[in-house]
Amino acid sequence: MKFLNTLVLFVTLLFTTIASADKCCETCTAKGYKKFYSVDKIFNRCGECCMKPNKYWLYHMFEAGLLEAETENPCKELGFTEYETTETHGVLAIKMTLDKYRKPN
Repeated sequence: MKFLNTLVLFVTLLFTTIASADKCCETCTAKGYKKFYSVDKIFNRCGECCMKPNKYWLYHMFEAGLLEAETENPCKELGFTEYETTETHGVLAIKMTLDKYRKPN
């Protein structure tokens, strides 16, 4: 039973979301980082993040639609032009901060 409780706690923490007031990912300036993005088709939002390409396999397990950006503003080019929020999803070593955008009303 203790293992099950620990597992439930881990999964809950893994999907924790923390909001921030500042954009994180307009440009990826840290050495070795590239821009990635994903479109959430359920909530009609687009998220952009900066990450090391060698970590793609890890984050792709949790975000199947994650793609490497070929331009600086992939969400904008897909029509998601309004900045909504910056969020951090996950916990410990498996977390990602991203800027979320929505389409205009």
